[in-house]
Amino acid sequence: MATDDTLEPMMRPLWFCPRCGKPYAYRNSSHACVRIPLEAHFEGRPRARELFDAYRSAIDATGEAPVTVTVSKTRIEFVTRARFAGAIIHRDWVRAHFWLKRSVEDPRLEVEFLAPNNWICRFDLRDEAHVDDVLRGLLREARAVGDQRHPSQARYRARTAAQAG
Repeated sequence: MATDDTLEPMMRPLWFCPRCGKPYAYRNSSHACVRIPLEAHFEGRPRARELFDAYRSAIDATGEAPVTVTVSKTRIEFVTRARFAGAIIHRDWVRAHFWLKRSVEDPRLEVEFLAPNNWICRFDLRDEAHVDDVLRGLLREARAVGDQRHPSQARYRARTAAQAG
């Protein structure tokens, strides 16, 4: 008899860029192999750092497995299997975004549809109070998309021997 562990779909292995070491769900994913320390985004921007830390804390609380933070010249991204959230740092605020597989109605969010079934939600984080229970719930949902465990992402999972038989 199969256990629950053998029925759990296996994920395709991540691809790590041989030049910069960043993880990606797809081989040869488009990116810039730039290595910038996280702290470089916050030089002279203490208020932005406080806001970013509140956002990051909410993202870190979305699951048990760690979230990888990747840094580029223009933004900071949060990755599990895929990039599911990110931030662009300004002097005293943060332009934050996350990826969902559905539209959402929230006056704080600017929602952009990307075919076939992707929605990018953006908002300006100017106060830690904006990281509330509603936003935390949306970030948990975005994390499932980043984990490639949303039902619409079944093609990313390999079938186990027990499922194939």
